Amino acid sequence: MQSSWTSLKALQKDYRPVLDGIGVSADNEHMRRFAILGVCLLAGLTLPQVALGSTALLAHSCGSNCGSLDATGKGTLNVNGNGAEWGSISSGTVKVQDKSHNGHQDWSLTGCDNRFKDPSNESITVCQANNTIYFSASTTWWLGVNGSGVSASVVAHGGFYIKGTGGFHLNGGNRKTWPSGGKFYTF
Repeated sequence: MQSSWTSLKALQKDYRPVLDGIGVSADNEHMRRFAILGVCLLAGLTLPQVALGSTALLAHSCGSNCGSLDATGKGTLNVNGNGAEWGSISSGTVKVQDKSHNGHQDWSLTGCDNRFKDPSNESITVCQANNTIYFSASTTWWLGVNGSGVSASVVAHGGFYIKGTGGFHLNGGNRKTWPSGGKFYTF
């Protein structure tokens, strides 16, 4: 026990390299800062490449038929697509159905006060909350949002139904208002 304690104490001492027979103490704080700076620099150079790669992968999943939707408002937004969708809702219900049949879950719901399977269709997961729900889905899916503070972005091939109040941009076009009577669009 004593020898392991002595070894531990020896390891805890400052690193003291010897240069030309002169003991020079290492500045561990500066080395730590240098290491953190190096990691941040590496991440800064790498992350844009990852983001570009994810866009390429997304485009690959729905091919040249990808469209886009950016919607904010209050009401109902149901999207059936092949690609990706992400966003949030400040209060209400989010339903998701994975249609990929690839053996793993390609969606995420966080912030649910109440989460359960839809009794009318067990393949649909329902998330309800009086606070913010964050959602995402990829590959092939159906996602329904009903409530207030809806903010959704989609890059996919498919269609959507929208009803309520707010605004949306379809395929990067001019802003449109949510139809109060509901309407189906494709992208």
